[in-house]
Amino acid sequence: MSEFEHCLDYFLEEIESVVDKQLQKAYRVRADACGLDCRCGWIYVCASEGWIAFYHGKVLIGNRLEYYGGFEYIPYENKAFIGEYTFYFGCERVQDAIKIFEEKILSIGCDT
Repeated sequence: MSEFEHCLDYFLEEIESVVDKQLQKAYRVRADACGLDCRCGWIYVCASEGWIAFYHGKVLIGNRLEYYGGFEYIPYENKAFIGEYTFYFGCERVQDAIKIFEEKILSIGCDT
């Protein structure tokens, strides 16, 4: 393995570690818990920090959250493509979905 490949592996491991730490702060829920189409699948919601993440694997094409959830209209600057996840933040569409999630959680007596 070349020095470049070794460095690249190291950076990718560090990125995965940071993503994992962020995801630990979030709830993993079905998209319909946020008022989104259930065909979006599972998402991560971090109400306290105001973001939603979607696991897309190694392929960005066919992101169900973008297609069925209307997230394709979110400006590029409010998306972060990190590893196998896309994070959405800082816009009305995301905040509306988080608000619906918070209302559902509070209605059953949980804390976000």
